[in-house]
Amino acid sequence: GGGGGGGGGSGGATVAERFSVGDAIEALFEGEDEWFPGRIAVVRDEGTYDIVYDDGDEEEGVEAALIRRQPDAAPEEEAAADPSPNPNPNPNPDANPDPSPN
Repeated sequence: GGGGGGGGGSGGATVAERFSVGDAIEALFEGEDEWFPGRIAVVRDEGTYDIVYDDGDEEEGVEAALIRRQPDAAPEEEAAADPSPNPNPNPNPDANPDPSPN
């Protein structure tokens, strides 16, 4: 099925970054001042997120302002680039193509 269209912007409010289920993120657990690594588990309609932290904790309804991408998580735009410089799926054409036992 085709993807749904993006929603229209809503006024001049600064929109925090949008995350998707499975994104590797860090969040301020219970709004404190220490970032904990985790992943987005649920994207809620009101723009908050449920998070499952790497240490097993879970938190629901976290504001996007308390969430950031993990520093080593590449943005999706870059991840789309093909990392393989060689499009040839068979890197060794000289290998024996006939696996017969004799």
